[in-house]
Amino acid sequence: YKRQYQRRVRGPSGEVVQFIILVTDRQGYAVNVNTNDFKVRISGPQSATPAVGRTPQGNYAFNLVPNYAGTYQIEVSHREEFLFQERFVAKDPSSLTKTVEVKTQFDLDGVGVKGGRCGDVINFTIRATDFNSGYSAQVHASELSVVLTGPTTVHANVSGSNPFHVQYQVSIPGYYNLDVKWNGSSIMKEGPKQVLFNDYAGPESTISASGNTSANSVYKFTIRSIDSRGYQVSIGGDPFEVSIEGPENQFTVPIINDNGDGTYTVTTTLYKAAKYTFNVLIRGRHIRNSPFTVSAH
Repeated sequence: YKRQYQRRVRGPSGEVVQFIILVTDRQGYAVNVNTNDFKVRISGPQSATPAVGRTPQGNYAFNLVPNYAGTYQIEVSHREEFLFQERFVAKDPSSLTKTVEVKTQFDLDGVGVKGGRCGDVINFTIRATDFNSGYSAQVHASELSVVLTGPTTVHANVSGSNPFHVQYQVSIPGYYNLDVKWNGSSIMKEGPKQVLFNDYAGPESTISASGNTSANSVYKFTIRSIDSRGYQVSIGGDPFEVSIEGPENQFTVPIINDNGDGTYTVTTTLYKAAKYTFNVLIRGRHIRNSPFTVSAH
C-alpha cells in the first residue's frame, strides 16, 4: 500500500494545538500503523519530542502546548522516513482557538506537462499553494523531484522559488509517465501523467482529402504528421511543402495552416474544370499518398 499524509492543526482549548496525521492507501481507506514508528521533533521558543497516539476516530495525533510566542518548527518521520515539515506561529497561547486546516495544493502549468518534441528543451512550472490561506506554501525546490519514465528515464531540473521552474529534454521518442513528487510522495492525484514525445514528421505522414472538387471552388485537405516510429505527432512546426500543378503546367501556391496539434490544413482554389496534381513533401521527400490528383468538374 501507499501511505498518504495530510496534516490538520487544531487549537480546541486556546492552549493545546493538536496535529492529526491521516494515513490512507491509494483508495482512501484508513491504514493501521504502529504509533511507535512515528517520530516528532519540535524546535523553536521551546523544544519537545511528543509521542504520537491514536484518536477515537482511528487517526494519529500529537499535541503541542506553545507556552511562548514565536515560530515553531515541526518535523515528522515514520520508520526513519521523512514525512513532512511544518511551521507553526504562536502569537499568544490564549488566542489559539481557531481551527485551521493545513494542506498544500500543487498546480502544474505549461506545455511541458503535455509532451513535446524530442531534442527540444521542455519547460513548465509548479506552484505550491496553502489550501487554507490561498498564499504560497513554504515548499523548497530541493523537496521536489520530476521524473519521466518510458523508453528511457529522464530526471528534470527543478529550480527557483515558488512557483518553481522545471526544465528537461527527451532524446528518444515515445510515451512517458510524468511524475512529480514532494518529499518522496507523488503529488499527482490520478497517478503519473502519460505524455508523448515525437520525433520530427517523416514520409509516413498521411493525407486526408474531403474537399469540394467543383470548378472555381475552394478545395481543402488535411496533413496528419507521423514520425519515424509511427507515432502521431501532437504538436506543430513541421516544414511541409505543398505544390499544385494545374492545367497548362501552371503551378499554384496553396495556403498551409499549422493547427498546432500535428495536423495541417491546406487550402487552394480550383479555378477551372481540369486535373490538378498535388505534391506534398517533408524535407524533400513525398509523404504517403503523394502525389495525388484531383479532377475539378
